[in-house]
Amino acid sequence: MRLLKWLWPYIKPYRLTIIICFSIGFLSTVLALVPQYLSGTIVDDVIIGGNRQLLYTLVGIIFAATVIRVAFDYFMRVNLMKVSQNLLYKIRKDMYVNLGVYDVPFFDHNRTGDIMAKMTGDVQMLRHFVENTMYSIFTNLILLILALVMIFSIDWRLAIAVFIVAPFLFITNKNLSKEILPIYSSIREQFSKLNTVVQENISGNRVVKAFAKEEHEIDKFDVENEEFRIKNINAAVKWSKYMPLIEMQSGILHVFVIIFGGIMVILDQITFGQLVQFNVFLFAIVTPMRMSFSVINDLQRFQASGRKVMEFLMYDPRVKEPARPVENEIKGDVEFKNVSFFHDNQKILDNINLKVKAGMKVGIIGPTGAGKSTLVSLLNRFYDPNEGQVLIDGINIKRYPLDTLRKGVAFAFQDVFLFSDTIEGNVCYGKPDADMHMVYQAADTADASEFITKAKDGYNTIVGERGTGLSGGQKQRVSLARAILYDGRIMVFDDTTSAVDIETDEQIQEELKKHCADKTIFIIAHRISSVKDSDVIIVMDKGRIIEQGTHEQLLEKNGYYYETCLQQAGETGE
Repeated sequence: MRLLKWLWPYIKPYRLTIIICFSIGFLSTVLALVPQYLSGTIVDDVIIGGNRQLLYTLVGIIFAATVIRVAFDYFMRVNLMKVSQNLLYKIRKDMYVNLGVYDVPFFDHNRTGDIMAKMTGDVQMLRHFVENTMYSIFTNLILLILALVMIFSIDWRLAIAVFIVAPFLFITNKNLSKEILPIYSSIREQFSKLNTVVQENISGNRVVKAFAKEEHEIDKFDVENEEFRIKNINAAVKWSKYMPLIEMQSGILHVFVIIFGGIMVILDQITFGQLVQFNVFLFAIVTPMRMSFSVINDLQRFQASGRKVMEFLMYDPRVKEPARPVENEIKGDVEFKNVSFFHDNQKILDNINLKVKAGMKVGIIGPTGAGKSTLVSLLNRFYDPNEGQVLIDGINIKRYPLDTLRKGVAFAFQDVFLFSDTIEGNVCYGKPDADMHMVYQAADTADASEFITKAKDGYNTIVGERGTGLSGGQKQRVSLARAILYDGRIMVFDDTTSAVDIETDEQIQEELKKHCADKTIFIIAHRISSVKDSDVIIVMDKGRIIEQGTHEQLLEKNGYYYETCLQQAGETGE
């Protein structure tokens, strides 16, 4: 019921169409029983009674009923198909829109393959439920009720025979439903795992080939594929166990009717035509019972998939829009005030305190896993701190609308992601209305103009998925140009020049100094040359700030920064 209650708002706009379709379905079911109803008259009055003239009338009625029923079925199926496709479109759109709303923790805890399975196979099962399963349940229920009414109207004593087997059919259906749901849930989970293996193999194909791990990936796929096969076979075995039971029970039902009905015909308690009519209506009763297994199958799949889609759309993000947002324009003052952050119960940041005035350049260095990237990711609320506050211009960033906040913070990420688009399209991603002069300027600042203009189609060169076709340094510079063009009051460069040579790095730093002179800049780097001219440099380790000061001040402390300088000076010969 909870699943149907959740689905109702999507169905509600089409309720009138569904009511009309179900009404037509009711009439169609009634018309489907016309030939069965007239079968007794044909036997008694035409075959036995010899009334040939009546035969033409009855055949005409049956033909007309069939034509009308086919027209009704066509109208109903076309309209239910339209409703289901509209429903599919709306749910899938809501899911995709929510992907843009959901916070980073959602993606940390949901595999890509699982999300893809929800947006494809699971929503298709919802469409199938609206288009087929609901109508099938309704029409089969109507058929069963009408057929029961008809057999009781023929002879109530003979109708009792039907109820000798009916309880066994009900028990069989109930047991099947109870056993099959966990199997379909496990099939659904396994399908997600299979999707994940395929998606990871496709996304990481270069790594796979570089390490010659094709056979390993095939083995991984075979394991998940085999498990998927086994689970589907288990479901089929369950079906195979119960289908003979329903067939046997249906056969026994017909035997009872033939025996008792034959005796009643011999005793002249019913006519032969009534016995034929009864048998035809009995078939109309058994058919919904047989189809109930298919309906149960669809219902279980609907429940398993529907729960996944419902949970997806009902996810409650931890990072939320403020109830009473401030509309202040971001200027660039930043303060981390007693900030601590936990991820999966592991402390990543521990009591961070840092004040940065607008226009300052902040260098951040430290060993891998020190919490550098996590610290700057709090600036635009990829995550919210568990303790303390992050302030921009003296205001807790939780009070800024997310759109305002993120338009004020430009990011060039450590993990560079480029879209399958032109180089210009990637640079303009954050500001699609930028003119080409601005694009050229951003590319110049990022030292990307030279290699872009030498490319086959210049700025119109198409880059492959995730920037395939560009070197690591080129991808970093395109990502850097994208952040520069975005032009936030706060700029974050997360190890964005690690793949370029030292001379290029120094040139980029000089250009950034000119272009971003009035902006607050955070630069995460492992090279001292990238941060040495910062107004303040912080050294992080194990989630804490262990050193803080200018380049000269930190050298005098003879700590981590000093040791790193000596090491890098030895490597470069400086």
